[in-house]
Amino acid sequence: MHKHEYLTMVTIQAVTAETECIKTGMETVVKSDSYQCSNCKKNLAGQRYILKDELSYCIACYEELFANICSNCENTIGTDSKDLSFEDKHWHEKCFKCVDCNCTLVEKFFGTKNELIYCESCYDEKFGEKCDQCRLVFKSEKEASPIMAGGVLYRNEPFHRDCFNCTGCKKNLYSQKFTSRENQPFCAECFGENFAKKCCKCTKPITGFGQTKFISFDERHWHNDCFTCDGPSCGGINLVGQGFITDKDQILCPDCAKLPYASPAEKTVKEQIAV
Repeated sequence: MHKHEYLTMVTIQAVTAETECIKTGMETVVKSDSYQCSNCKKNLAGQRYILKDELSYCIACYEELFANICSNCENTIGTDSKDLSFEDKHWHEKCFKCVDCNCTLVEKFFGTKNELIYCESCYDEKFGEKCDQCRLVFKSEKEASPIMAGGVLYRNEPFHRDCFNCTGCKKNLYSQKFTSRENQPFCAECFGENFAKKCCKCTKPITGFGQTKFISFDERHWHNDCFTCDGPSCGGINLVGQGFITDKDQILCPDCAKLPYASPAEKTVKEQIAV
């Protein structure tokens, strides 16, 4: 958002016998009828005039030579008007308005787009970033961007931090761990409950949070720490990176697989390397 500037007002003076004095040699002679406009040479006696760069100009010449043109009405901004300026453009005070709602922008914040000026509300409505959840605007002055405003960018879409919630339980996810499913954010609990694979040993979800590693085999899944021998003799050694044998729903280390507790007729033996 921007604020306009007022140009310095010119000083308009009038020629009088007391102010208009011409020095000739050692004498000071009042000669008002010889005081002229530096441009048109019009006699300025009894007239208003303007000094610029130590030269005197009548009002008409000054406005023709130096006055700015209003960007709205395209008329000269005369010496009797305030000249508002922004980025090398100028307006009469009465012409400095929002192009949409026509409200005055004098002493107010405003925005610009394509060389047009808008009040803060109209600019936000037309061009401001909107929260993907509530569709309200990130206010241009206090919330210049979602990151600066303490908001969230998710898949290049901005959210107010209070609007960035789990799709399942609606718990707020700001500064929390979350994952996504079909481009929708979910907290760890909801994702694990609804979408994650379940460990065959502990039955808890395998979410992948914290760089969790897991083993998959024959459409079954285990946490790395849960991938241990089900046999009775080894004490449940971890089989990650080791050879193993499956016996129905059990996974066995080679030593436990040799024991007679399981019938060979019922055993389907597959030697694998878990990685």
